[in-house]
Amino acid sequence: MTSRQSRWLVVSGLVLGLAARPAVAQVGAAPATHFEAGAQYTLFHFEGDGTNHGIAGWGGYMLDPSIGFEAEVGWLPSGDGDLTEALFGVKLGDRRGRFGSYFKLRPGFVRLEVPVVCPAIYPPPPGCEVGGTRSDTRFAVDVGGIFEFLTSDKTLLRFDLGNTFVHVHDYWTNNFQLAAGFGVRF
Repeated sequence: MTSRQSRWLVVSGLVLGLAARPAVAQVGAAPATHFEAGAQYTLFHFEGDGTNHGIAGWGGYMLDPSIGFEAEVGWLPSGDGDLTEALFGVKLGDRRGRFGSYFKLRPGFVRLEVPVVCPAIYPPPPGCEVGGTRSDTRFAVDVGGIFEFLTSDKTLLRFDLGNTFVHVHDYWTNNFQLAAGFGVRF
């Protein structure tokens, strides 16, 4: 994804999120303010470096039907290295009946742990240890959409689609992220 496409995604998401207005008397609507929490399967595609699959948990508080705050923590293991992400931010949008669509903007951190590969020599070079890992934590911003379907007054199916920008040295990488899961409202 080019930086121009990324900017277009952010601007259009902001316009849609801010232009949405809450519907009155919705079927299956939760109270105006409520908590939500859930678990989801996540796919994270690194720009030019493969894909990790894993699980994530999320929780949030809706101030009203169109504005909420959320946090997500995910763990995506792989043979090349484990990815852990922690994202916190805002969700803006609208719910119509049992369907909701939201814009998300969540800054946070992405941590990648990769195994250290050492040559088979004795004594090992400094910094090499059997079974060792190297970690790198980077600032990240997740921008995209959330789509929810209320399966009952207290449960929902959730789908996240977005771009997680990760700051690496002097530039930002574009990393596609997709998630599907189940949640509860209370």
